[in-house]
Amino acid sequence: MVTLAATCTGSSALAASKSWIDYFPKDVGRSCRIELPSHSMRQGSSVITFSGGEQTKLLSIGRSSEGSLFTFRTTIHAKQADSVPSDNPGIAPISSTQIVEYLVLKDGQFEAPLENQIDLQGEFVYRGHVVYPSIASIASGRSEATHLSFSYAPSTPTGVADMEALTKGHGKILEGVVDYRVSGLLRDSLHTPNGTFHGVVGLDVDPIGFTVRNAVNTSTASALAADFEKSASAETTTIWYAPGLGSVSVWQRATSGKTVVADAHCTN
Repeated sequence: MVTLAATCTGSSALAASKSWIDYFPKDVGRSCRIELPSHSMRQGSSVITFSGGEQTKLLSIGRSSEGSLFTFRTTIHAKQADSVPSDNPGIAPISSTQIVEYLVLKDGQFEAPLENQIDLQGEFVYRGHVVYPSIASIASGRSEATHLSFSYAPSTPTGVADMEALTKGHGKILEGVVDYRVSGLLRDSLHTPNGTFHGVVGLDVDPIGFTVRNAVNTSTASALAADFEKSASAETTTIWYAPGLGSVSVWQRATSGKTVVADAHCTN
């Protein structure tokens, strides 16, 4: 994982002529690992920094009357580091394995029903149905709206103690809804240490609003939602897809202008 300037060029007529079916891996068994950008979150008096990687393997390719179904196994491993080690001594690493299915529809869109989607730090769990725009929609500048339910469970004792003070019935899990805007961009080429990829598509899934359902009162719910929105707006993430290979690179851009690039390392 390296920090560098953007390394893609031009809007792509090649990508605009394709469908999402062209961008998923063709070989069952293809496995890719990516070291994900680190992420920090405040819990009580501490700032917890999460760092780790994601291993994804294509298990099967199926067909249905609606389109093509791609089934992946995704395993996330993450370490936690506390800015105040005495607050949370011996906090454990996070490991999670999940099955994710993507249905590439005949109309050019693709979708993912999420039943238990876990993020890098293992604290947010998402459920719902994500619809991604077709390549033609991306080429014309259109996006899709997605609404997901979420639950937030702090990963440290101090975080849990704080959560119990903020939720109804002193619960350990915060629940709510997050609204996303799913958009994309097309580029002629993407240059990475693993090679140059042509006709690439970048996907941005941006959270644009949070609603907290089980806070102890309305003002607390509003404050928590504002904190989540501020954290989410501090950076944007683009996942780049190359024809026949799936995702090949992840770019995380901060509002400061710094771009962190994490490239996939794959085997068939």
